[in-house]
Amino acid sequence: MTASQRAGGASVTSQIAAAADGSFSLSVPAELGDQIELTATDASGNVSPVSEAQAGPQPTATQVAQRGDVELQFLATGSGAIDLPFPAGNERYTVIVEALNPGTGPFTAHVVGDRGTSVRGLAGAAATSFEPAPSESGLRETERRVLPTLPRTGPRRAPTPAADNLGDTRDFHVVNTEGVVNITDPNDFDEVTATLRYIGSHTLVYVDDRTPPANVPHSLIEEIGDNFDDDVYPTDRAVFGNESDEDGNGKVIILMTQSVNATNVSGSGTVRVGFFFGIDLLPATSFNPFSNHAEMFYAVVPDPDAELGGYAISLNDAPELLTSVFAHEFVHMIVADYRVVIPFSPAIEALWLEEGLAHMGETVNGFDRQNRLRSALYLNSPSSSPLSSGDDTLERRGAAWLLLQYLRDRYHATIPDLLHRLVDSRNSGIVNIEGVTDRSFPFLFHEFATALYADGMGLTLDPVFDFPFWDLRQQYAQARTDLGVNRIPNPYLDPGSLFLPGGSGGGTTLQQAGDSPAFFEVSATRSGTFPVVVQGTRSATLQVTILRTR
Repeated sequence: MTASQRAGGASVTSQIAAAADGSFSLSVPAELGDQIELTATDASGNVSPVSEAQAGPQPTATQVAQRGDVELQFLATGSGAIDLPFPAGNERYTVIVEALNPGTGPFTAHVVGDRGTSVRGLAGAAATSFEPAPSESGLRETERRVLPTLPRTGPRRAPTPAADNLGDTRDFHVVNTEGVVNITDPNDFDEVTATLRYIGSHTLVYVDDRTPPANVPHSLIEEIGDNFDDDVYPTDRAVFGNESDEDGNGKVIILMTQSVNATNVSGSGTVRVGFFFGIDLLPATSFNPFSNHAEMFYAVVPDPDAELGGYAISLNDAPELLTSVFAHEFVHMIVADYRVVIPFSPAIEALWLEEGLAHMGETVNGFDRQNRLRSALYLNSPSSSPLSSGDDTLERRGAAWLLLQYLRDRYHATIPDLLHRLVDSRNSGIVNIEGVTDRSFPFLFHEFATALYADGMGLTLDPVFDFPFWDLRQQYAQARTDLGVNRIPNPYLDPGSLFLPGGSGGGTTLQQAGDSPAFFEVSATRSGTFPVVVQGTRSATLQVTILRTR
């Protein structure tokens, strides 16, 4: 075959032997730069243009030689190549591309193999959320805007006597908007008069006087109060730390009010069952006039026919539903003590990590079903959901909960109080996790992403690549059963159903969210050692894990 290269009017002709697949290599003088045209002439004189292939990065040898071996490589320039050995031709590798940039992206991740390989990417179709989006987002955003600016001192509320009498009434201010709150606008609050219906060792339960009596029978109030007083209160405190006592009564107030029901508008796409609002821990001043200056939660009242709001809640479902919500919200209250009330407290915790901690509050109290479902939404397509940036979605909460579950499992022997240390810290977000674990986040993320894929595969791996007390594949399968495969359409990172189109010597491209893992499987079409090139947006800050799975 004759190849001609032309630039600047000059033409150079070379005789070149092409490979069986038609490819050939040609050295180009440096002075020609990129101003070059290539044509090829075959033995019959047919002239055709040549597709120019730029030289890729020089492949590096991998130490992944045995099934279960794992290796991490950093891609400082956004691209790199790895020589993968296929001595028998039937070996298989998983390449995990990890975007470390906390920006939302999307970033491009492209993996292409030599002609001796087959590269296919795991990318599931989006799942259908099993419940409306979280409605805490507006409250948490409000806290992050205003809490750092509010005075920590002011007129202290007269302590509520520990021996309050059942039947006593009290007035409260209750947020009545679903979004971001203007804490000085009276239109964003209802004034509610409520009656004390339960007195526990740690808990007072008030019920909005507007509530129809049939919606809040005495037995229901007793069950809700006892569940929090006897179970959630001591459990959350033992794991996460203690709440404040700004009103000096030594108790947490639960206010059940239809003002919370009314924030749930049918078809809005969000739902609110109960909440904590951090402004209540600071004094009522002209800057914070509607603070109740008390440790308290707000909750819906049972509403079987959705007459008080757009979300029906039966009397039978209310105790377990509210107890799981209080297990979650009590963690927010505890975090707020360490981050808001204590003088010279550190920065407010990053939203994604605080929500992850609050969901761990559900877990330590035995409420795992919702966390299992949220994590399944994330695992259905992990490359699509950022961990620490973007909107407050169920998928992101599932990712944050999974990371904390992984860290709690991994460090259960060496850092048994890991969750408390994350609360009682002067750092926030990723820096907080790095400080408590004494581990750089890129390495932690590499280990976490590998564990997501390898857990339950029967590989002999270092324990850092495992969820020792949580079988992800089993829990994911249970979530698919609970929700139905129409909502969680993809088996757990299953190559058979999740592979994007790929092929022999071909490449696969994913659009990858910030701080997320993307998974690619590489197999061979024959024996040999073949380079696999990983390319991505440089700003994604990519690193690559290579896992030998067969």
